[in-house]
Amino acid sequence: MDSAEIDRLFGKAREEQERELREEIRNPSFEALIGDGSDEVFDKAAKLLTSADRHDRLLGVRILSEIGRPEMKFADKSVGLITNTIRSEQDSELLSWEVSALGKQHRAAALPTLLSLSNHLEPTVRDAVAGAISSAAQRSGIDADSIVALGELAQDPDDHVRFSAVFELASWWSHGENARDIANALDLATRDGDSGVARVARDALAKRPITGS
Repeated sequence: MDSAEIDRLFGKAREEQERELREEIRNPSFEALIGDGSDEVFDKAAKLLTSADRHDRLLGVRILSEIGRPEMKFADKSVGLITNTIRSEQDSELLSWEVSALGKQHRAAALPTLLSLSNHLEPTVRDAVAGAISSAAQRSGIDADSIVALGELAQDPDDHVRFSAVFELASWWSHGENARDIANALDLATRDGDSGVARVARDALAKRPITGS
């Protein structure tokens, strides 16, 4: 794909992005850029992260999160760029997107940044952090700090945050993770005031009961 076509697709993807996300429809231009996955697409997406326009930054992060997946050659660079963007991001809605994008890279290197946001003032950010921590740990196994953070998020004042954290803990527990802290967090969540949160915890423990001391 030549430079002129790539530039055209970036423009179209930017135009189509808002409707794509609002109405959950396809964005062919975005998909074409992901499919191309060239150095030029990467460089242009990276440049968007420095834009003052939040829609540009969102497009850049979304592209990098796709072409920077673990098996791709831009993996290390993408994690670093998204991490740096998160550190300076002031828009909490966009920060939630960036957190989720970082989690999608499935890299342990993302965990320190994600853990630092587990006490963010905005519930939407904390909600994104819960899923991203679990995703980032997938390739190497969930570590003690991540379990502690998810346990704390499982007691968050916000129902949605608690649900996300308990859902992730339940998933790790169901897949054989033996950490006592996960079991304790799930046991506590069975008594949660939100029925959905409590049900997720009960179901996980019913499938794999806590044993031993």
